[in-house]
Amino acid sequence: MPRFFLTGAGADMFWRPEVIEKVMDMATQRTHLMPADYKPIVAYIGAATYDLHPAREKQTSKFVERGCELVKIDLVLLPTCLESETEDKSVPFSIRARNTKNDPEYRKKIDGLHASIFETYKKQIMAADIIVISGGNTLFAMDRMIKSGIDETMREKAALEDGAIFCGGSAGFITFFDSGHSDSMEVLTYLNSKVGVHESESQRKQVDEFMKDKFPGALGANISKEQQSVWEFVRIEGLRLLPGFGIPHADTICSNDNVSVRTAAFQKMFEQLNDGGKGGTERGVCLDHYCGLVIDGSVFEEWPLPGNFPGSTVVSKFGGRVLLEDGEKKKVYSCAGFGDEADLEHCVYSSERKGRPGCWIRDYDDNGVLTIFPLPKKGLTKDLYRSGREVGEPEKLAKCRQQNPDCWD
Repeated sequence: MPRFFLTGAGADMFWRPEVIEKVMDMATQRTHLMPADYKPIVAYIGAATYDLHPAREKQTSKFVERGCELVKIDLVLLPTCLESETEDKSVPFSIRARNTKNDPEYRKKIDGLHASIFETYKKQIMAADIIVISGGNTLFAMDRMIKSGIDETMREKAALEDGAIFCGGSAGFITFFDSGHSDSMEVLTYLNSKVGVHESESQRKQVDEFMKDKFPGALGANISKEQQSVWEFVRIEGLRLLPGFGIPHADTICSNDNVSVRTAAFQKMFEQLNDGGKGGTERGVCLDHYCGLVIDGSVFEEWPLPGNFPGSTVVSKFGGRVLLEDGEKKKVYSCAGFGDEADLEHCVYSSERKGRPGCWIRDYDDNGVLTIFPLPKKGLTKDLYRSGREVGEPEKLAKCRQQNPDCWD
């Protein structure tokens, strides 16, 4: 069965030596049969942060320091000209990419070049020991993986069960599940804004004018203060390698209101998706910012980042499984109803992060009753997984794609 090391945060976890040590230790089950001078291959998919160097450097540099070979799977910052030509970098990337459509015959050649690049990527992914999907804009990353065919390659790689490790935090965490709770509508995560940080003020103005003229519903490179806080969370469908609904950064405060905890925002979303309490929706896997979730075939392990890091899990001493809250539409338990006794920590949830990092399950049953409990320290994945009834948000997805259009469409 496929193997995963997933985290609540992306960039804030994959630069830490403890995280890299854990992933490398897992990878030895595959690499110990290789020659002594073998360098483990790390394939990094950075589409969620538009293949930008700073995000890639932060999430992969520790792997390189450990002697790994880094393979960059760039799905966004692709060539805007043929190999015999030189990129005109005085023109902003967003405009260069879109200008390739001005000449249909030329665009066919560009598309052919990209198709060749994607075929190389697929071979590299199939050979990789560790695959890392970055945090960032989940929807944009998923759209780019689908358009390039990398989504199917990831499923083929998982089906091999060759011991490779799939890694990701934040958006990367979401992408491996059926779906997840995403901030892909946060405008500061949009392509023009992110790429524009690395371009000049005059180039950003060019992008603003270009988008206003050609894509009236899209946002440019310069985002106003008012626009920065006016956005909603949205359900994004992932690669479906893991049954369930991923909620990353579960213990942190949402940046669109600076009040709500991420799990509360998830519950609000699912109350709406439950359509008046019908229930039976996907199981919410709520992973704290500084927590990891190890899935090694048929078993899982909750992995709090070593050290004094805050989280939502306050360990308490109860005799047996205790019903901490017994409401008509909400029931909270001190531990899970599955797993070995030695792995069942009795816990109280802290929305103020007064405990350690942890993972909590939030389920809406067929009657619309929300059940909450902490994940055992270890257990069987068959007890963790549950897909449930899926309810999409097509209007939100359409708005997000309109505001943050793919530069290659």
